[in-house]
Amino acid sequence: MVLGLGAAAAYTLLGCGVILINRGSGVVNFAHGAMALVAAMLFLTLRGQLGLPWGVAIILAVAATAALGALVYLVIMRPLAQSSATARTIATLGLLILIQGVVVIVWGTGPFNVERFLPSGTIDVLGVVGSWDRLILFGIAIVVTVVLWLTAKHTAVGLALRAIAENARATSALGWSPVKLGLLTWSVGAGLAGLAGTLIAPITTISVDTMPLMIIPVLAAVLLASFKSFPLLLGASVVVGVGQSLIFSFIPIPGMSQSLPFILILILLVVRGKERVGRSHVIERLPMVGTGQIRWGTLTVIVAVIAAGIGFWFNDPFLAAAIATFGWSLIVLSVVMLIGYSGQLSLAQAALAGVAGLIASHSVASFGVSLPLAMVVAVIATVLIGLAFALPALRTNGINLAIVTLGIASITAEFIFKNELFVGPFGSVFIPKVELFGMDLDPFLNPQGYAIFAFVVFLACCLIAASIRRGTAGGRLLAVRTNDRAAAALGVNVIGAKFYVFGVSAAIAGLGGIILAFSSPAFSPATFSPMQSISVIAYAFLGGVGFIIGAPAGGQFAPGSFGSWLIDVIWPGATGTWLQVISGLMVILFVLLQPDGFARDWVRTAAAIRGRLRGKQTKGNDAAARPSAQGAPETKRKDGRSALLDVIGPEVAAISVPPVRLVVDSLGVRFGQKVVAVDGVSFHVDPGEVVA
Repeated sequence: MVLGLGAAAAYTLLGCGVILINRGSGVVNFAHGAMALVAAMLFLTLRGQLGLPWGVAIILAVAATAALGALVYLVIMRPLAQSSATARTIATLGLLILIQGVVVIVWGTGPFNVERFLPSGTIDVLGVVGSWDRLILFGIAIVVTVVLWLTAKHTAVGLALRAIAENARATSALGWSPVKLGLLTWSVGAGLAGLAGTLIAPITTISVDTMPLMIIPVLAAVLLASFKSFPLLLGASVVVGVGQSLIFSFIPIPGMSQSLPFILILILLVVRGKERVGRSHVIERLPMVGTGQIRWGTLTVIVAVIAAGIGFWFNDPFLAAAIATFGWSLIVLSVVMLIGYSGQLSLAQAALAGVAGLIASHSVASFGVSLPLAMVVAVIATVLIGLAFALPALRTNGINLAIVTLGIASITAEFIFKNELFVGPFGSVFIPKVELFGMDLDPFLNPQGYAIFAFVVFLACCLIAASIRRGTAGGRLLAVRTNDRAAAALGVNVIGAKFYVFGVSAAIAGLGGIILAFSSPAFSPATFSPMQSISVIAYAFLGGVGFIIGAPAGGQFAPGSFGSWLIDVIWPGATGTWLQVISGLMVILFVLLQPDGFARDWVRTAAAIRGRLRGKQTKGNDAAARPSAQGAPETKRKDGRSALLDVIGPEVAAISVPPVRLVVDSLGVRFGQKVVAVDGVSFHVDPGEVVA
């Protein structure tokens, strides 16, 4: 329990910063753990290499991290003040990817050890021996919590921050500048992350991979505190930290201690079932969505070129990059289905892909199952797991759903991907030779055959996604994305729609995981880490999260894909970390300048080219991707009707009747058995009348 107080202190310090930033600017900073990593590495440099006193090193590291927070607010978050919560969240995900990549390039992968400066002796209290450094760290967390709580309760600035969290517009009308408050909270919040990073660095080894992911249990504690109360955050952090320590000590099951905070969250969601309300002044700008229309002539040419390239032109390194691109593009396509079509921000798609790859590889390697049957079994199992992942979506949306699904991805990685029971003592499953209908699919002996197989699977999934988009199911998903309550009022089964999209996206992500699993002689599910789940969201956003063509565009940024191959050609010897840095930086730039990704301009350019080929004069901004009321591209079809009609459905679009009197007789509305809202209401409305 005493050891757990050290973790509780770290969670509290980081969580206080998360709450402050959320109060001041309405943003959940997923890059908070990465900011702590920056401070820890600066402290290591100042203390270990320059030999500065530890007090001076802490002050400089914390000040630098606070300056980083102010810079992030001014350059990124302030311009995004009127953007949707999803866009701002993706910006913090891009920042997380960028910071981690920069740290690796500057300092290396580590791990790094920092000289202790807090007293490391022990203290005996009632027979319990604890270490002074943990107790001092917890005492600092208590002091910070009390100071922030008193400031929030009894100072004008604290009251203004509480007010702006409730209604930013009204607070602005009272003379408080949202810009100044946002700058203040981002500076102080990042400084608290820096303080946490410098204090815990000597106690635990600094890991570039694990420290940024400290945000996962921190967000769990913050969510338990409802993003509001500093004392509740302290209590939640103690429950999480001490609980993890006790479980780790007495229940030696991999992943059990990491699962505690999210078990508590799931219980809380079932009991409370409330969604955090967004900023009152923000009007959601939803991503643009493609029509799902297939131009068979263009598709035929593309398929022919790719097939010819695989069969005759591409060398082995390029074929390996193509296979990786097809696999990762399938996982990105699953994100397009979730976020682009239905607005469900899930951060667990890479975990689903890893589960499918693990099941399929074990089916072939351990039980001798044929590849087609193994794929069917793995996809069915992944769909069932995906439906389980959909359960939190029935009680929450938006950022809360992102936090919970990221936690599920973390639990999956700890419970399954690092468990010898599933991955063996070497952490990998060795893949035997596989065939498909008699054709050798060895990716090394027959890379052309395996690349064709991966391409066919990817193409089939794209066609299925396009069909869903054009059909009734796509219209229902868009309705849920826009407003699930309004969709329910129009007769859309919201629960069914969410289960449907989570199931379909899980199947697509699972196929991507299978393609990647069988592309190497040994499959290591550790590749599909929580960090990779975050990166997949970034890939989808870069490509165009509302467009099917955005999947292969975003897949170029994944490890081993065409983007990696291109960097290696242009810059031989460069590591994959540079691709990570480039993708993180591009995510931030795209959120600011091009929130619909590469796909939007590609669609516009293709439409302009088609128009010129047909001899029609296209107007400057009258392209095929002009946003409509649903965020869908609005194009004129041959029959002269707008493609927007495809969004609302052919049944609605076909309505054209002469005006008649509307008569309502004995209307009733009930909620359950006890609450009667309307009973026995009758009225009529003549054409041209407005009746309230």
